[in-house]
Amino acid sequence: MARISGKVHWLTIAVPVGLVVLGAVFMAGGDDPQVRANIFMAALARGDAKTLAESCVMEGVSQEDILKAWQQSVKDAEYFRFTYKITGVQQSGDTAQARMLVNRSPISGGGYDENFQLDLKKVDGKWKVRLNGLSREMYPFMPRF
Repeated sequence: MARISGKVHWLTIAVPVGLVVLGAVFMAGGDDPQVRANIFMAALARGDAKTLAESCVMEGVSQEDILKAWQQSVKDAEYFRFTYKITGVQQSGDTAQARMLVNRSPISGGGYDENFQLDLKKVDGKWKVRLNGLSREMYPFMPRF
């Protein structure tokens, strides 16, 4: 097959452009309320205290105290399992609510999806989950302050 001079396959251009766009999204952090809610819930499911602390805010409580509280909470919740699905996010200025379905007993087979929501607040340009807006019913091991 002879190659015609001056013609470039469309993938030769599309792949580098796609990589640049993807890189820009990652560099921007992709910080929107739905992304932050998903990061928080995934960290909660894994028991990742550091990510939980970085993803939260509570007025009048230092990040160091939030981290200590999450470290104790995830230790206490070592055997607590749940599944979740974020069903939508409603944003209004610097606040947002992420709606989700949470099954608090997925392993036993007797669990069912329940409606919960996360309240988020934009702090210094980044979305954070409001700790005082979390439901202890959803996650019984929620930190206490």
